[in-house]
Amino acid sequence: MSRTRPGYVFSVLVAALAAVFAFSAIDPAYAQRKSIRWATSSTGSYGYKVAAMMVSVLEEALGGEYTVTVNPYPSTTAAMKAAMNGDAEIGYTADVGMTEVYDGTGAFKISNPPSRT
Repeated sequence: MSRTRPGYVFSVLVAALAAVFAFSAIDPAYAQRKSIRWATSSTGSYGYKVAAMMVSVLEEALGGEYTVTVNPYPSTTAAMKAAMNGDAEIGYTADVGMTEVYDGTGAFKISNPPSRT
């Protein structure tokens, strides 16, 4: 017969009970929300801070049907490319960076653009 300490059994029971309450507290409507990914520059940058501040405003404006996550990338160029490739729904860059996007020059010069079918 194995010997277990009474304190150990009590701790396991308390942890199991806490897990049950935690999972039952999750709102089923929250679990079914749609996702919006916001690609931005690295954490600590101006673009990341703006996106992080806008999350709650955007979620509230969309009526709680969407959850918005901020995904940092090494640069605004990488964030814009992520949005262009479908890895994000929103991409942040300054107006200066948009010139290369519209002209198709610099980092945005694409010889074989991905198909959008």
